[in-house]
Amino acid sequence: MHGSIDPEEELVQLGRSVARAAEEGKTLVELERWLREQPWIESLDTDDYVIETDPPQKEYRVRLRTSDGRAVRRAIDIILYPDGSLRLGGIHELA
Repeated sequence: MHGSIDPEEELVQLGRSVARAAEEGKTLVELERWLREQPWIESLDTDDYVIETDPPQKEYRVRLRTSDGRAVRRAIDIILYPDGSLRLGGIHELA
């Protein structure tokens, strides 16, 4: 059984949680594992490559279960800095 989120208020908390996790010195593998362990994330998908921006980014596409039972799709963008650190680039809707 997955947890649930309120699509308005809890997405802000999701962003804070992801930002903290990214800034804790996790690798991309560890961050992906952490995301998969979160009860409000129903599914997670990503590609085997990074987006070639400056600095590069990794996109995780997630499906979240809302408190009213709806599925909400979002992309979580993680920025990869040259020193190996990660930062949340943003969370945005998917088409």
